[in-house]
Amino acid sequence: MALGLATFAVAAESVATVNRDTRARADIGASRVAALQFDPGVDPVGAVHRADPSGKWAMTGATFLPDGGGSVVGTVLAVDADRLATTGYQAAGGPSLAAVANQIGTSAVPTVVVTGTYVRVTVIANGLSPGPVPDVQLNLRSVRKPYLDVSAGPLRAGTHDYTAAVACSNGCIWRGLTWDRPAGVFDVMTGTVLVSRLQQGDGRTWRDVAARLTDAAAWREGSPRGDATDTINATSQGLRSTYRSTGGGSGALTYASVPSPLPVVGTPNGITPDTGSSGPLQMQDAGGAVATYTVRSTARVLPVVLDNGLLVDLSFLRAQLPDFDSEAVWSVWLGPNAPADAVARLTAAGLAVESQTSTASRIDLLSRQGPALSLVLLLGCAIAGAVLAVGSVVIAVSASGRRRSFEIAALRAVGVPRRPLLRASVLEELLLLGAAVVLGVPAGIVAAHLAMPAIPQFSDATPITLSYTPSAAVVSVFVLSFMILLLVTSVVAALAVIRVAVPAKLRSAEE
Repeated sequence: MALGLATFAVAAESVATVNRDTRARADIGASRVAALQFDPGVDPVGAVHRADPSGKWAMTGATFLPDGGGSVVGTVLAVDADRLATTGYQAAGGPSLAAVANQIGTSAVPTVVVTGTYVRVTVIANGLSPGPVPDVQLNLRSVRKPYLDVSAGPLRAGTHDYTAAVACSNGCIWRGLTWDRPAGVFDVMTGTVLVSRLQQGDGRTWRDVAARLTDAAAWREGSPRGDATDTINATSQGLRSTYRSTGGGSGALTYASVPSPLPVVGTPNGITPDTGSSGPLQMQDAGGAVATYTVRSTARVLPVVLDNGLLVDLSFLRAQLPDFDSEAVWSVWLGPNAPADAVARLTAAGLAVESQTSTASRIDLLSRQGPALSLVLLLGCAIAGAVLAVGSVVIAVSASGRRRSFEIAALRAVGVPRRPLLRASVLEELLLLGAAVVLGVPAGIVAAHLAMPAIPQFSDATPITLSYTPSAAVVSVFVLSFMILLLVTSVVAALAVIRVAVPAKLRSAEE
């Protein structure tokens, strides 16, 4: 019984240990997570990429609570999808991080980065309505300005180059073009334009930008400003746009490197249909900008947000919500392969690394909860009880040792060698003590399988999937250690009897 209880305690603690580790990984998300601060003009994603160019141990993350939209009732976790699988931990009961990254971070259209100080676009315009014409506006995104919109001059009939100076020496993301209505003009504006070339340079030398102007999948009608429409057709000569706007409206062409709607993976508790809107699901930032999204798949649990939130690609969401950077809570995830100087590298890249948390500290906290401490107490008491039970058997054997020593002495007197007698004595002890192993160990393992699902392992509930299978390695080590203890005990007890069982002992019995 004592060994069965000890086996149960060891098996139960092995289950609890695995589940504490599993929960800590889901709660924290990575081996270590550090809070981030950064100055205006510093791109946190780019800084992390500079610190870890391999993409193997660091990832930028940010949590966000939308200011509107009505459909997100949980936490939005935005992650650098390309690095999620190499730095993060899967939440038990949820999808693999590789599967999540593939669903939220995929775009068929590559991002275009502009590094020149000038951008030039070649446009062929015809059919322009009489009167005022729109300005050709270049739409980019920089670290300091999520919406970097630069005018390249009014649209003119015929073929013309439109050039604008841009503050993009450190890199800007190309967003698209807008046929921008001049202020104070409310007439109907119509026209057809063909965008045939996009270039960047220093104002003297130029190089082409691979904006995929002949690829229909690379462009879409932009979100109109007011009452405006833009019909797009990709041709072998370039991108054709037929626009019409009235009132204060302006048509736009959007480069489709950012999917719309955004793909997300969410939990049922974290997303609810927006009953007040018939349109797509959406979330808003404090400035009123809207990001529409579609739920690519649902998951029971996800890292960090657990069963109440969604995961979305960080770069995609930043492109849709200009106020996201100032509203989000930023962090950097450090994987188990992070170097010892990881924080120093991040600091050198321009980030202020603040408080850190880790799965190890979370495990330590969970280990000090009441249920965990009670299992440890049970383990200590059960092992102590098993050792005391072995000791009591040894004492009982020693009490009968005098009679057995005379029997062995008689056998030695008639010529039976000492070694076979020792083996027989050890075997006798092992048969007596080994019955505890044969009966107690299976009983303890079965009891752990049956009882652990009903025994609380944490002070609070967790939605992750817990395992109730004892660790075969841990139980095996315990049983092997106990068997070694039994063997040593049996050998010591047998030697004690053999040592005094000499033929001369028979003469003392006659006296």
